Amino acid sequence: MDLFSRTTNSKKMRNDLNSNRSLWGHQSSPDAIRLSQVHGLLEAIEKRDYTEILKLYYRSQHQHTLNPKKKPLDIHVYIHRNQLDIKWIPHVEYAIKAIDGVTPGVNLFETIERDKSMIRIGVDDLKEQTMACTIHGSVLDLIKDPSRAKPFIHLGGKWREDQMKGTSIHELMHALSFHHEMQRFDTDLYLDVDENLDHNFCKKTDYALTRFDPFSVMMYPESIHLKRKEDGDRIWEMKETRERCQELSELNKVALNLIYKPCVNKFKNYSPKLSIQTQMLYCGRKVMITHNQVGESTTDGNCGPNNWANCPACRVITRIKDDENKSTEIPKLTKCLGKGKWQGLSGLFYCGKKDLKLGKDLKYMKSDGICGPDTGVPCDNCGQELFKYYSIASCDNIFKPRN
Repeated sequence: MDLFSRTTNSKKMRNDLNSNRSLWGHQSSPDAIRLSQVHGLLEAIEKRDYTEILKLYYRSQHQHTLNPKKKPLDIHVYIHRNQLDIKWIPHVEYAIKAIDGVTPGVNLFETIERDKSMIRIGVDDLKEQTMACTIHGSVLDLIKDPSRAKPFIHLGGKWREDQMKGTSIHELMHALSFHHEMQRFDTDLYLDVDENLDHNFCKKTDYALTRFDPFSVMMYPESIHLKRKEDGDRIWEMKETRERCQELSELNKVALNLIYKPCVNKFKNYSPKLSIQTQMLYCGRKVMITHNQVGESTTDGNCGPNNWANCPACRVITRIKDDENKSTEIPKLTKCLGKGKWQGLSGLFYCGKKDLKLGKDLKYMKSDGICGPDTGVPCDNCGQELFKYYSIASCDNIFKPRN
């Protein structure tokens, strides 16, 4: 059965999406695609127009207003160190730091006071030692209903050590309200999934924060129950392994900042400013060391501070409020969106057009001759949006082998 034909199934998708009006339509909603965009999204899905789908998501990632009066959310994590296999400890500590470092809208940290915690990590006696799972919902559920049980992450002792880092991040993301990547409502476009296997493989209509992300730490490893569509989205060409990634992907970071709105955070030195050179927002922090893992990174690990790609936290901001509560747009962002461009997972602007120079002027980097749409070397015009002296040839020269 073709899920995306213009028949009963397509109508069901429309009804499902419209039934989530409170999620998809409310202006404070963190979901990337608004109800007003659902028609265009469904048309692109029905046509299997992967480029149009990703453009909708990328152009919708800029949602938040940076308000100097807002404060970050403190999320205390209690680790039952006496319960966990000692091998888990450094990976759990790393997961907390990894998520906290890229999400200025929260202060995520370990506490020694169990009663003050919002998340607990340990071993549940009712769960198998071969399991890792999160129970009792998420932090957002707890905020809505403080009387409910706190999220508890169970990490069994019988677990592959080389998977502990990714699993620690994965389960902590669950506790922060994130679902599996293969549970997207549009997963049939990208994966062949055996939804009868268990509940973790069943779709959740309300999950649509970013374009489909095979590099997400929330994606299960591929198996006979979970297979990529080889003739589908070309983003699969960038993923060589069929294993789950062990780090937050660039789009995981975007999704975190869509849910937990960035705000000025003195503890993290997060106080972004508009660059005089580009009129884009940068925080200047060294938070892009693992930036754009799936391509050739062209940053020095810093978000700006003057030009080039910005970090996911700065990327989701579309307006800035001053101390007098006056709101202004990000000039360069507004200008580029008006031209039909978008910021890909690399943080660079793309137009999606073919450019012969991407073949002729590139000697040390690979390109399919198209500007974007997710990552890679932009055309001259798009590259100059974030660095006025940019050219394809000069970018290529960065990767010239040195003697």
